[in-house]
Amino acid sequence: MSKEVRRDYMREYRKGNEDYKLKTQINTQKYYQENREEIIIVNKKWARDNPEKVRKNRNRWARNNRDKINKWVRKWREDNPEMTLVNSAKRYKDKDALIQVLNVNFLQFGSTCCENCHTAIWDKYEFDHIVPIALGGGGDYDNLQILCKPCNMEKFTNAIDFRR
Repeated sequence: MSKEVRRDYMREYRKGNEDYKLKTQINTQKYYQENREEIIIVNKKWARDNPEKVRKNRNRWARNNRDKINKWVRKWREDNPEMTLVNSAKRYKDKDALIQVLNVNFLQFGSTCCENCHTAIWDKYEFDHIVPIALGGGGDYDNLQILCKPCNMEKFTNAIDFRR
């Protein structure tokens, strides 16, 4: 019997037997509970032997479950406010650089303005890394610029220096 014939047979069988899926789920859960340790060992070995497939599967899952990830991140940030502050402080190691960027921006434009569109932004400005941290950029003066939220979102992870 060929693969296609077996596949068609099982498809028709499932249509005729509505409780097939439920029985399969129950049997699968029962098997997992009885053989949990062995299954975990086999899965770990497979993951160790197939790191590229694991990475692709995780990326696919993350793309399809953005809302779940965002909810988990929000909840973690609410539950761990001190760690959230520590993590954001790591992005800007040199606090003097932030003040220096603000001062230079103020001197250049006469008020706090977006480096890209030059609109005045008094309290809703964002410090942007010219070269993103993920691409090796740092939190020093030479890698920071002030952008409004729309310009920062549009720039995304591109390395664009609007100051020059």
